[in-house]
Amino acid sequence: GVLGNLQQMGLITENQAVDIESICLGVRIVSLKNHTLAADIVNLLAEDLRAKHNILPISKSGNMITVATGSITKTQPVFNEVQKTLNSFVTLVLIYPSELQEKLAEFSKSQASIDEMLEGKAKELSISQEAFDKKMIEDPNGPVAKVINHLLVQAVTNGASDIHFEPLPQSLRIRYREDGVLREAKTFDKVFAP
Repeated sequence: GVLGNLQQMGLITENQAVDIESICLGVRIVSLKNHTLAADIVNLLAEDLRAKHNILPISKSGNMITVATGSITKTQPVFNEVQKTLNSFVTLVLIYPSELQEKLAEFSKSQASIDEMLEGKAKELSISQEAFDKKMIEDPNGPVAKVINHLLVQAVTNGASDIHFEPLPQSLRIRYREDGVLREAKTFDKVFAP
């Protein structure tokens, strides 16, 4: 668009483009510098969707979700997809791009730590395979339950209609069906396979 062209020519900065959109479209600008966002709100949208469209759910009130974006004009084409994914009414607000990138990175790191936890639980199971008995499987606070709970929450968050647990010769692959397409979510060592 016009603002993007002005930015590329060096006539305005990213922040000035946000200021212009705010004035022209009557959309407020929010600052999240001193705010801690709730992970359950942010994770209403899958990380890949947040990163792809540079958007971030920041609050929820009833059936209304506020989503921050660095550009209304860039987000508008995917607005219906976002609203459908969230299954709620969506209000867009503006945020300066550098601040948005910081928050997106913050929640990307939390996903990495979840993946580390899952890998740790997989190693814990492979080390103690001899002890892998009925009690461990049935323990509601055990590593198996934690991994399954995380996979279920992630599937619901992503809007998956199916979860496929696929035993392979050397691993266990987990895939989610999202919008009719199977997407790989995670692969574990064979220890998780039946």
